[in-house]
Amino acid sequence: MKINFVKVVCLLSLILSFVYAQEDGSASSVNRAVAKSNYQKNIEKYKGNKDFMVLPGLVADKASHKITIDGEVTELSTGEPSELYVIDDKSSHGYEALAYSFARPADVIKALEFLGMKPGQAVDSVNRVLWPKGERVLVSFVIDTKNPKEVPMKDFVIYKKTGKNPPNRLSQVFTGSVMMDAFDDSNKKVLMADSMDPYGIATSYTESGSIMTTPDNVTKGRAYGTVTSGPLLPPKGTPITIVLRPEYIDGKQRMQYYDLNISTNGAGAIVYNVKNNDDSFKPLTLDVFLKTMVNSVDSGHDPFVNVEFNKNLAVGTIKQVAGLLQEIESVNGIRVDIPKEDEPFFKTFLPNEQFRVREKRYSQPCELWLSETNNMVSAKIIKPTATYLENQIEPRISIKKLSFENINEYKKILDDNSDSEVKVLLIFAPSDMQYSKVYKYIKPIIKDYPTIYIFTI
Repeated sequence: MKINFVKVVCLLSLILSFVYAQEDGSASSVNRAVAKSNYQKNIEKYKGNKDFMVLPGLVADKASHKITIDGEVTELSTGEPSELYVIDDKSSHGYEALAYSFARPADVIKALEFLGMKPGQAVDSVNRVLWPKGERVLVSFVIDTKNPKEVPMKDFVIYKKTGKNPPNRLSQVFTGSVMMDAFDDSNKKVLMADSMDPYGIATSYTESGSIMTTPDNVTKGRAYGTVTSGPLLPPKGTPITIVLRPEYIDGKQRMQYYDLNISTNGAGAIVYNVKNNDDSFKPLTLDVFLKTMVNSVDSGHDPFVNVEFNKNLAVGTIKQVAGLLQEIESVNGIRVDIPKEDEPFFKTFLPNEQFRVREKRYSQPCELWLSETNNMVSAKIIKPTATYLENQIEPRISIKKLSFENINEYKKILDDNSDSEVKVLLIFAPSDMQYSKVYKYIKPIIKDYPTIYIFTI
């Protein structure tokens, strides 16, 4: 019997969610009943008014660019880690979130779309989507039923490092969550945020399953403990109103796309050829390129940069530029976008240098070694094998040298000697070798080998 590993993991998560949701962590039945009553009242109140959308637990007001959601404070105590900001009320993660929402994540998506927003794209490391994509949403809480003042969500959390509230609004990227296979045998696709823990609506880390997430690409492990709940958060069970507003309402877009082609001029200097949207490429020096990116960020944009290296560049030059791009890639800098079809990711040129030593690797993928004499390139494949002996930490490495006559034979040898389903190739090439001569061995396999690293020798 063939077992779908992803479905098994998701099913276990769902079972655990059900178990934990029966405990203290679930929202109160009283507040849930109030939200249901409000829904019925709002249907009548806004009946026939096209400027309003009424869904269970929420009201979207197009004229005011605002969504109000019935919610409740979770059981999170002051000073405890807050990995999640807002979650569906059936989540079992109330112990690490600020507020429960009585509106389903899918309905929150519909409400944001009603205001004119479009879902972006969640992080997908397999396909090199390392930054959440989408427009920003500002989140506030109304904690006093007698006072409609909207308090920014940032005022309810503390940065552990500084002991203060975050300096920014903690705006969220509207990614829209991801679709997953249903747990039953219907073969349907369902929204992950509606189907399994953490049932995320807003998060402090990069959560692909949440409909909104932090603009950073911080993992759950790195985020843990960095943000804690602050003293302003009311006691557990307090009814609150969660308010969502688009960051921009004047047509301005947070996301800004650039194409960047790296080449050299006649004097051998590196040229940063930049194109924004439908503009033509403009050759820029490094200083001007950096100023262009800084101006984009300072103007309230997230510059997503698609990078392509001219095939005439030396591999060592590309490594140098890739290192620079990595230095300026951050939540307050550029975001390197998904590469074009058949092009490797820029971090292909930035391998972990300790993996030059086979004994330091976690696995032993095939190696492609390239050399050049009199403008003629020679290529050979080396397949290392690790043997772990008793009482020895590092493995004993044996190698097998494999030769090939053509590209088809080259790919077959790689496939036959790959150890895992996720195929990896390490390339060793002279620093001064022209990239086109290396790319010759990348293009035929790049669709099947998502992880390729180039070491310079």
